[in-house]
Amino acid sequence: MKATGFGDMQLGIQGVLEHEKERRPGVAVAYYVKLPTASSSKGLGTGRVDHNFVALVSKKFGQTVVDFNAIYLLAGSAIERGRASSAQGALAFSHNLSRRAGIQGEVSGFSRNDLQPGAVFGLGVVTYQVNRRLVFDGGARFGVTHDAPRAGLVAGLTVGVSDLYRKNKK
Repeated sequence: MKATGFGDMQLGIQGVLEHEKERRPGVAVAYYVKLPTASSSKGLGTGRVDHNFVALVSKKFGQTVVDFNAIYLLAGSAIERGRASSAQGALAFSHNLSRRAGIQGEVSGFSRNDLQPGAVFGLGVVTYQVNRRLVFDGGARFGVTHDAPRAGLVAGLTVGVSDLYRKNKK
């Protein structure tokens, strides 16, 4: 079965619990809400709101950043009223090619949730940082396991709204 169209939209907030130090990784938590903008009739989305609770661990090794994310997903059920839950995980590597451009690779997966079988994916992305607060990215995602969709294109943008840790300049 083949379907094309726009996907769901996701909004979130992230807070740093522990900044990275030379001998230990940085630790953060995040919350994301998925807004059901994808077509559920085409099978591109569930038509339900989902909630993601994320623990993020990050460590830089030279010019490469390694990130591990553990996620608890509380999703709107596609087959009945209520919610279904699952676990997700991702291991990502990011490397800056220049001051503004970079590449990212990721292996991620999730357990079975409601009607959706568990799956593992590989992802490759190119990033471009316009300025301190705006980053564009785009690339491709490939299914690794049998039940994963074969391939898809991904694109996104990250907008930094506030720097809560900004030091006051005198």
